[in-house]
Amino acid sequence: MFSHPAVATVVSASEVNTSYVEGTAWNALSNTNNALAFVVSSANQYVSNALSYSTRYYIEGFSKIAPEIRFQTPVGNFYTTFQAVKTVGNVTRKLGRITGWVGIGMTGYELLTRQKELYGEGGLDLIMGVVGFCGPYGWLISGAYFGGKMILEVTDNKFW
Repeated sequence: MFSHPAVATVVSASEVNTSYVEGTAWNALSNTNNALAFVVSSANQYVSNALSYSTRYYIEGFSKIAPEIRFQTPVGNFYTTFQAVKTVGNVTRKLGRITGWVGIGMTGYELLTRQKELYGEGGLDLIMGVVGFCGPYGWLISGAYFGGKMILEVTDNKFW
């Protein structure tokens, strides 16, 4: 009935804990997501400042919203419509939130699968992910953290 002998295998703890989360594809996806979040947050801040500056001198009821918004560039001024800038602002705000939540979700998955520790890199990643939602200074701090971490990983250096 049981003619086949049982075979026992020994698997080290590191082999059990290794998955695609530590792979280059996961790191590339995580780094790309964080870079996109930083760029989108920067764009949103720039667009929001342009909207605020362009509409600052218009009084509701006495004049309409500025028909054009001016962006200063190194090669000269660039003019576009208020609605186009408002649309870009809405898209960048939503995309920034999505990429931020994806990053926090990825870190949460790494914590649940014990790829990272809460009292270590995983906890710091979570904190910096949340800091990224805290206005222009928050995304600047978070972007610097994840950008530096990405540089370390790309150059095959361990962050933690």
